[in-house]
Amino acid sequence: MKKLLKYRDIKAYIITVLEFAVNDFRKKYSGSALGMAWAYIQTIMMVVVYWCVFQFGLRVGGAGGMPFLAWFITGYMPWMLFSDIINSSLGCMSEYSYLVKKVVFDINIIPLAKIIGCMFVHTVFLFIVLGVAFAYGIFTGMYLFQILYYLAALLLFAVPLAFWCCTVSVFFKDFAQGVGILLNILMWITPILWDFSIASGIPAILFKLNPMFYIINGFRESILFGTGIMQHWLNGLYFWGIVVFLWIKCIRTYKALLPHMADVL
Repeated sequence: MKKLLKYRDIKAYIITVLEFAVNDFRKKYSGSALGMAWAYIQTIMMVVVYWCVFQFGLRVGGAGGMPFLAWFITGYMPWMLFSDIINSSLGCMSEYSYLVKKVVFDINIIPLAKIIGCMFVHTVFLFIVLGVAFAYGIFTGMYLFQILYYLAALLLFAVPLAFWCCTVSVFFKDFAQGVGILLNILMWITPILWDFSIASGIPAILFKLNPMFYIINGFRESILFGTGIMQHWLNGLYFWGIVVFLWIKCIRTYKALLPHMADVL
């Protein structure tokens, strides 16, 4: 009986989070003529702009003989998902301050809903990425299933950071601006728009210390090059060590500051 009740509680909680996420996603684009379509238009337009500038303007080619568009969007998709998760989490507690102040409301639902809302957009983007790869005749067979592993890795990396950011941004009002600058810097030092093979020595080692390098490189190797996960097992160990550290430190900070959040808001 207790197991049945527990199962029902978990099911009810999941349904609540999903409903909250859907309502939040709709509210974000309510009032506009195209509505939720803007979420997809904005992402696609950014891809088109980067593609035109780098391929036709700067004459940049993709790595490993790959077409630039296929090579670029396989790295840009996971980065955009990560970036959107962090950005959407920054002001979520202030946005729903009236719920945070309610004693009976589970505050954890707010950042979780924001993360799920980001997934609504970028799951579609992932299928567009695969469609572009197939259009160029690129198909890596069973290696495509590795996408699920790298997607899970991305979420497990981003979730504790999102919870930490949504908490710290409540107490430090300038925090969101600092994170925005940091994300822009990280995008350009992460091999999304440039070929990592041009780096060597100490710079190459430093670039690999960025956890997003492991994820973006993994997406590209799964979709374009057909390289197995174990080819980079050492980078994988480093990445998962970072993830464990973030879950311990970030969630601890989140839990410590959570009781004081309503007072600040």
